[in-house]
This record gives sequence, C-alpha cells and structure tokens, in this order.
Amino acid sequence: MALSEEQLAYAANDVRYLIEVREKLITMLQREGRWELAQGCMDCLPTIVDLDLRQFGNVFEH
Repeated sequence: MALSEEQLAYAANDVRYLIEVREKLITMLQREGRWELAQGCMDCLPTIVDLDLRQFGNVFEH
C-alpha cells in the first residue's frame, strides 16, 4: 500500500528531528550509565518483531 502525499510529507518532516533527538538520547543514557542496557533492549528488537509477526502473544505460549 502506497503512502499518500500528505503521509510522505508528514514522515519527511518528522525525520528532520531524529538525528538531534538520537544524539541527545545517547548523551543522556551514557551520562546516567544506562547506555549498555538500552543497547541490549535494541539488540532484542528483531526477535520481538519476529515473535509479533508470528502472532505470539507471549513468548512462553505453548
């Protein structure tokens, strides 16, 4: 499904701020000693997405 011109413009406008927000977040996480924890959370996202796509409501479902 293609995005409308309005949706594309909205998304493009959002992206303008992402690099600055990312840098501020990294600085904050490092200052507070939570950078490694955040990295671990990000590392598991592909697995969480895969479980979601396979429609697992709970990783421990049988």
